[in-house]
Amino acid sequence: MSMIPKKHFGRAKYLGLRYLPWLGLALGLPLLLFALHASCHLGRWPVYDQPDPKELAFYEIYHVAIEFSFTVQFFALVLWVVVTVFSLNDRNRWRLTLVGAGVWLLIFLNIATDPLGLIEWYVD
Repeated sequence: MSMIPKKHFGRAKYLGLRYLPWLGLALGLPLLLFALHASCHLGRWPVYDQPDPKELAFYEIYHVAIEFSFTVQFFALVLWVVVTVFSLNDRNRWRLTLVGAGVWLLIFLNIATDPLGLIEWYVD
C-alpha cells in the first residue's frame, strides 16, 4: 500500500516538470543583480579581477543569496531529473519534459560559456 495517493503523486510530477526548470533559471538572478549593482557603482561592467567582488562594500549583501541560489539550483536540477524519470510513462507530459530540458540546457550553456563573464568575475 502506497503512502502517497496516486492522484497527488501525479500532481507533484506535473508541478515538478512544469516549475523546476523555471526555478533554476530564476536562481541565476542574484548574480546578475550583483553585477548590475556593481556596474552602477563602478560606472562600467565588472570584469575578471577588476574589481575583486569581495572588495565591494555591498558584497556581503549578495554573497549569501548567490551561494544559496547556486546550491538550490543544483538540487532543483537533481529533483527535476528524478521527476522526469518517474514521468517517462506519462504520455501527456512529453512537452513539459522537452521544455524543461531546453531550459536546463540553456542554463548549462550559459554557465559553460559565461557570455557576460559573471561567473569568472564572481569566482575570481
